[in-house]
Amino acid sequence: MAQTTLQAAEESVETFAKDLGELLSGARTKAQSWIGQRRNIISSLTRLRDEANALLANLGHDAQVAARRGRRALGASVAAAETNVARKPGRPKGSGKKKRTMSPEARAAISAAQKARWAKVRRGKK
Repeated sequence: MAQTTLQAAEESVETFAKDLGELLSGARTKAQSWIGQRRNIISSLTRLRDEANALLANLGHDAQVAARRGRRALGASVAAAETNVARKPGRPKGSGKKKRTMSPEARAAISAAQKARWAKVRRGKK
Protein backbone atom coordinates (compact mmCIF):
# COMPACT_ATOMS: atom_id res chain seq x y z
CA MET A 1 0.00 0.00 0.00
CA ALA A 2 2.77 2.44 0.92
CA GLN A 3 4.64 1.37 -2.21
CA THR A 4 1.75 2.34 -4.54
CA THR A 5 1.32 5.69 -2.77
CA LEU A 6 5.03 6.36 -3.20
CA GLN A 7 4.87 5.44 -6.90
CA ALA A 8 1.83 7.67 -7.42
CA ALA A 9 3.63 10.57 -5.74
CA GLU A 10 6.71 10.01 -7.92
CA GLU A 11 4.58 9.91 -11.06
CA SER A 12 2.81 13.14 -10.14
CA VAL A 13 6.16 14.83 -9.42
CA GLU A 14 7.51 13.60 -12.77
CA THR A 15 4.40 14.86 -14.58
CA PHE A 16 4.70 18.21 -12.84
CA ALA A 17 8.40 18.47 -13.73
CA LYS A 18 7.64 17.65 -17.37
CA ASP A 19 4.86 20.28 -17.53
CA LEU A 20 7.10 22.82 -15.85
CA GLY A 21 9.88 22.12 -18.34
CA GLU A 22 7.50 22.63 -21.28
CA LEU A 23 6.20 25.87 -19.75
CA LEU A 24 9.69 27.24 -19.16
CA SER A 25 10.75 26.24 -22.66
CA GLY A 26 7.81 28.14 -24.11
CA ALA A 27 8.60 31.17 -21.92
CA ARG A 28 12.23 31.13 -23.06
CA THR A 29 11.16 30.98 -26.72
CA LYS A 30 8.81 33.95 -26.25
CA ALA A 31 11.47 35.94 -24.38
CA GLN A 32 14.00 35.32 -27.14
CA SER A 33 11.40 36.39 -29.70
CA TRP A 34 10.72 39.62 -27.79
CA ILE A 35 14.43 40.31 -27.49
CA GLY A 36 14.79 39.86 -31.24
CA GLN A 37 11.89 42.24 -31.87
CA ARG A 38 13.44 44.78 -29.49
CA ARG A 39 16.76 44.57 -31.33
CA ASN A 40 14.99 45.11 -34.66
CA ILE A 41 13.19 48.17 -33.29
CA ILE A 42 16.44 49.58 -31.90
CA SER A 43 18.22 49.13 -35.22
CA SER A 44 15.31 50.76 -37.09
CA LEU A 45 15.29 53.74 -34.74
CA THR A 46 19.06 54.07 -34.97
CA ARG A 47 18.85 54.07 -38.77
CA LEU A 48 16.07 56.67 -38.66
CA ARG A 49 18.09 58.89 -36.31
CA ASP A 50 21.15 58.66 -38.55
CA GLU A 51 19.11 59.55 -41.63
CA ALA A 52 17.57 62.54 -39.82
CA ASN A 53 21.02 63.75 -38.74
CA ALA A 54 22.29 63.43 -42.30
CA LEU A 55 19.35 65.44 -43.64
CA LEU A 56 19.87 68.11 -40.99
CA ALA A 57 23.55 68.24 -41.87
CA ASN A 58 22.54 68.87 -45.48
CA LEU A 59 20.35 71.78 -44.35
CA GLY A 60 23.21 73.43 -42.55
CA HIS A 61 24.76 74.04 -39.18
CA ASP A 62 21.92 76.13 -37.66
CA ALA A 63 19.32 73.45 -38.37
CA GLN A 64 21.51 70.82 -36.74
CA VAL A 65 21.97 72.98 -33.65
CA ALA A 66 18.20 73.47 -33.43
CA ALA A 67 17.57 69.73 -33.54
CA ARG A 68 19.86 68.87 -30.61
CA ARG A 69 17.80 67.58 -27.69
CA GLY A 70 15.03 70.14 -28.04
CA ARG A 71 17.26 73.14 -27.41
CA ARG A 72 16.51 76.38 -29.20
CA ALA A 73 18.45 77.48 -32.21
CA LEU A 74 20.98 80.24 -31.66
CA GLY A 75 18.78 82.89 -33.29
CA ALA A 76 15.60 81.96 -31.40
CA SER A 77 16.37 84.17 -28.39
CA VAL A 78 17.10 87.10 -30.68
CA ALA A 79 13.82 86.53 -32.53
CA ALA A 80 11.90 86.45 -29.22
CA ALA A 81 13.43 89.76 -28.16
CA GLU A 82 12.58 91.33 -31.52
CA THR A 83 8.92 90.32 -31.31
CA ASN A 84 8.67 91.85 -27.79
CA VAL A 85 7.39 88.60 -26.22
CA ALA A 86 7.32 88.35 -22.41
CA ARG A 87 10.40 86.62 -21.11
CA LYS A 88 10.99 84.37 -18.13
CA PRO A 89 12.42 85.55 -14.77
CA GLY A 90 15.90 86.95 -14.99
CA ARG A 91 15.15 88.66 -18.29
CA PRO A 92 17.23 91.66 -19.32
CA LYS A 93 15.76 95.07 -18.59
CA GLY A 94 13.72 96.54 -21.38
CA SER A 95 12.83 93.18 -22.92
CA GLY A 96 9.38 91.69 -23.13
CA LYS A 97 6.09 93.13 -21.95
CA LYS A 98 5.98 95.62 -19.13
CA LYS A 99 4.68 94.48 -15.75
CA ARG A 100 1.11 95.53 -15.05
CA THR A 101 0.56 97.17 -11.67
CA MET A 102 -2.64 97.88 -9.73
CA SER A 103 -3.50 101.18 -8.19
CA PRO A 104 -3.74 101.35 -4.37
CA GLU A 105 -7.50 101.89 -4.70
CA ALA A 106 -7.90 98.69 -6.73
CA ARG A 107 -5.84 96.73 -4.19
CA ALA A 108 -7.99 98.06 -1.33
CA ALA A 109 -11.22 97.13 -3.16
CA ILE A 110 -9.99 93.57 -3.82
CA SER A 111 -8.81 93.22 -0.20
CA ALA A 112 -12.18 94.37 1.16
CA ALA A 113 -14.08 92.00 -1.11
CA GLN A 114 -11.91 89.03 -0.07
CA LYS A 115 -12.29 89.87 3.62
CA ALA A 116 -16.06 89.97 3.15
CA ARG A 117 -15.99 86.53 1.50
CA TRP A 118 -13.99 85.03 4.38
CA ALA A 119 -16.30 86.64 6.95
CA LYS A 120 -19.27 85.02 5.20
CA VAL A 121 -17.54 81.62 5.33
CA ARG A 122 -16.75 82.03 9.04
CA ARG A 123 -20.36 83.00 9.81
CA GLY A 124 -21.52 79.83 8.08
CA LYS A 125 -19.31 77.61 10.32
CA LYS A 126 -20.83 78.86 13.61
